[in-house]
Amino acid sequence: MKRRGNGILLHVTSLPSRFGVGDFGPAARRFIDFCSRAAQSYWQILPLTPTSTFIGNSPYSGDSAFALNPVLISPEKLVEDGHLEPGEIEGYIQDDPARAEYDKAEAFKNDLVRRVYARRRSGLDADPGFAAFAAENAFWLDDYALFRAIKAERGGQEWTGWPRELRRREPRALAEVRERWAEEMRFIAFTQYLLAGQWQDLRRHASRKNILIIGDAPIYVTLDSADAWSDQELFKLDADGLPLFVAGVPPDYFSETGQRWGNPVYNWPAHEATRFAWWTRRMEYNFRLFDFIRLDHFRGFEAYWEIPAAEKTAIRGRWVKAPGEALFKELLHRFPTLPIIAEDLGVITAEVRELKDRFGFPGMKILQFAFGPGIAENRDAPHNHEPGGVVY
Repeated sequence: MKRRGNGILLHVTSLPSRFGVGDFGPAARRFIDFCSRAAQSYWQILPLTPTSTFIGNSPYSGDSAFALNPVLISPEKLVEDGHLEPGEIEGYIQDDPARAEYDKAEAFKNDLVRRVYARRRSGLDADPGFAAFAAENAFWLDDYALFRAIKAERGGQEWTGWPRELRRREPRALAEVRERWAEEMRFIAFTQYLLAGQWQDLRRHASRKNILIIGDAPIYVTLDSADAWSDQELFKLDADGLPLFVAGVPPDYFSETGQRWGNPVYNWPAHEATRFAWWTRRMEYNFRLFDFIRLDHFRGFEAYWEIPAAEKTAIRGRWVKAPGEALFKELLHRFPTLPIIAEDLGVITAEVRELKDRFGFPGMKILQFAFGPGIAENRDAPHNHEPGGVVY
């Protein structure tokens, strides 16, 4: 990072809001204004992808690597943009202003967006903005809308439990779903269109205030995601779509059994065969959303811990080499710069450091880890920090 400065790590949902969770509305603009007045340069956030209450609303377990979370839509911004009247957003009553209310906020905002959609649906075909958004994002948007429609039809069931013709994406079965759920799929696309518009308005405000936004991209996707369902060949799955191996990390000083995350691991040879087309699209999309991207679990691009899916812990996993160098070379071929921050925490090998340094990616240091026995050699101690890194 060539521009030295301070920043604040605060996810959007943590902003104050009278609508259950923080969103892309006035509170976010006020936070950017505060950052500017406080001589900050960066605002770092967590992933903006959809969350689920079934897994604690973790932004690292979204059902898409591309979609934005509908709970982040701002009712006040819908009024500002002329989609709703002020009185139409007054129905939300927060039970406890000090606590987030994901379920309640999601239901309320969904009702508002459906109201906006009902008013605009007849003119959407003539809306050049919607047409351009749908075309630019067609590589993920159609499959995501289809995925969400099937889940709605099946009561939220995970895709690995769907009938075989839907699991295996047989064209006739998918065509039937598209016909039955065409209106709902269009609504899902419209929701993403509104979200993208609100986010880009917020980004422009940040740019005017000279605040750079750092986004976050988890290395893995969840199994029950539109990505794993629509591109099954890119993951190590069996014929039924179940993972053969899952991701995690080996036993260490934090856990004697390691960590079994459960995400499907990538079928890297399949990615290499396409010149990393999926990753190229993913990073290009993220570069449009953010000024910088923090790549979570960067060491997994050099080698990753692969655990047989039947194992209950991470103990019996193994290290498998990953084609990180080839991937980043391909990305550099496609993009003039790679505004990436490498999350290189934990036990990092010389090979991982070499990969990071070869492409000039800044790494991370945690100041709280710096002070204790062995401070002279501690990588997090200030005297061992490297130029261009990010210190928390």
